[in-house]
Amino acid sequence: MRPVADIDRGFRRVLRALRQYQRGPNVTVGIQGTEASAPREFGQTNVKLAAVHEFGSRDGRIPQRSFIRATVDRERGLIHTLLQRAAHDAAATGNAARGLGVVGEKVQAKMVQTIDQSIGLKPLTRAGIRSKKKPGTKPLIDTGQLKGAISWKVHGA
Repeated sequence: MRPVADIDRGFRRVLRALRQYQRGPNVTVGIQGTEASAPREFGQTNVKLAAVHEFGSRDGRIPQRSFIRATVDRERGLIHTLLQRAAHDAAATGNAARGLGVVGEKVQAKMVQTIDQSIGLKPLTRAGIRSKKKPGTKPLIDTGQLKGAISWKVHGA
């Protein structure tokens, strides 16, 4: 009877990558970091302005114009596919950051696209159009500061 030989063909590396992934590498996309607290006119910050548009103003004068939640809901299939690819990449290479970075970049681009193309956003009122610094009728586009504040960050990888 021959002795049994245990030949590791990368399985331990895969297990280490999966354990690392299980501990919580993740990616966040939205208005965050220094851009979140960047001052805007009227004492606003980017994160306050984003919250008002995401949920609507308390007085009802600004309707909900979700560019974060609506994008994630609309692109759920794409995000799921990208996360699966990121998990496979992390298992194969031991590096979760690269795949999660791709997820962050794509979701950020989709959020910007939602704003640029006004996908699902309620149109501006006449008063809203008059209040804009630059002429135009697209919601969430005035100076471009809010759109430029959308970023992604990989954590724990």
